[in-house]
Amino acid sequence: MSDILLEEMIAAVPDNVFKALTERPGLEAWWTTHMVAEPRVGTALEAFSKGGQTAIKMEMRTLEPGRRVV
Repeated sequence: MSDILLEEMIAAVPDNVFKALTERPGLEAWWTTHMVAEPRVGTALEAFSKGGQTAIKMEMRTLEPGRRVV
């Protein structure tokens, strides 16, 4: 599987962006309405489609609060 790198400059407080990328409520606010996410290295983040099937599954590898998410 290939890696995807996305860099996006936005006008937002780094802590808010970190929460929006790593915590279920933040992810559900902008991505999809049903997520499984825990901001802890080694856990799986799962995004579900409207039909309830897993659309995307990712592993949290690096978390530096307010700075970096891999």
